[in-house]
Amino acid sequence: MATLLKNCKIYDGTGADAFMGSVLFEDDKILEVGEVDETKADKVFDLGGKSLASGFIDIHSHKRL
Repeated sequence: MATLLKNCKIYDGTGADAFMGSVLFEDDKILEVGEVDETKADKVFDLGGKSLASGFIDIHSHKRL
């Protein structure tokens, strides 16, 4: 089942400026980013201009070396 997140400010993690667009994904795979045909999605969520960014890694740790 493909899911579309539309109308979002996308931060792609490259350091480039964010851009408005959509992200189509299925399970754990991103299928398309940018201008996406809404008919390709089974579910559509309008993010209303909110920000979307790829996952972040938390390097904070209390492990003693």
